[in-house]
Amino acid sequence: MGRTVVSLWGLCLFFIPWTAMAQDPGYRLEGVSVSTFNDNSPFLYSLNGGLNLGIGRGPDDQFTAGFRIDSVGAFSTPWSDKLMASSTYAIFTDAQYYAVGITGTADHAPWRQDTGSVAVQAEKYWPPFVVDYGGGILLRGNLGGQVIQDALHDRIGDVQFNIPYASGPQAGPFVTGTVKYPFLESQWLGWKWTTWGGGRGVWDVLGVLNSEGDALFQLDVESGATRLEIVVGARCSLPGNDPTLRNMYSNGLFFDDNFELSFGDFRVQFGYALNPYGAAAISQYPGYKDQNQEFHWTVIWGLDSPVPWALRFFP
Repeated sequence: MGRTVVSLWGLCLFFIPWTAMAQDPGYRLEGVSVSTFNDNSPFLYSLNGGLNLGIGRGPDDQFTAGFRIDSVGAFSTPWSDKLMASSTYAIFTDAQYYAVGITGTADHAPWRQDTGSVAVQAEKYWPPFVVDYGGGILLRGNLGGQVIQDALHDRIGDVQFNIPYASGPQAGPFVTGTVKYPFLESQWLGWKWTTWGGGRGVWDVLGVLNSEGDALFQLDVESGATRLEIVVGARCSLPGNDPTLRNMYSNGLFFDDNFELSFGDFRVQFGYALNPYGAAAISQYPGYKDQNQEFHWTVIWGLDSPVPWALRFFP
């Protein structure tokens, strides 16, 4: 059953970009990106200790891993310049790692949850503002996350979690809108510096995951084949209709940085985010009040989605 769910989800990941390309004949595909994120740093993972190069290595607790596919294309209408399609998949594991490790007892029963989304958004430039708007479908429940996690952990010799899912499957619609204002662009020391501020709102209509509002400030610095993106912001979340979701999202500050290298039509990005879902405590450990960190990597052909990584972590 788990492998079937994973296979169906894989088809879903590729369906949305294909749907975007099949829209009006005026649509022109301009870019596709494939991303992954993890609360650890797998490229530095050491199985048997050795040099102990586990920089960023920590427990699989809270949002532990996920994948994302984005497509972006020109779509010139009175209401859009670009059309973006995306699909996400994330594994959430509340293994009570910190509570047991620090206090010796679990604060509550461990549980897991998988989340996902498919979405389509339009972008329109109304000087001096850039507006993104759209919506999609949110999903939660058993989406094959335990099968994936156990298979990968078995391969690297890591711990496996036999944890029950917190709730059955549920799906529902959401709508979202973003407004951005680029307020400074300059050349300095051979680099192009761009800064902008923005805000975003997400309404999870049925409360499948959460509704939220975000305010953020972004700095982009680029020269030649290199680019650096730094984002800081604040998030206000309204958890969904399942009580366990309050351990997944909360209010708080977040930070993200992203470094990019270009190789012609292809680019690679890697970055680090802190508190990407707000600032929920990890397993109730009182000395660790921040939501877990995320390392993320992206491979891009053509144009990247204009949605900054700090806002791609939803759901």
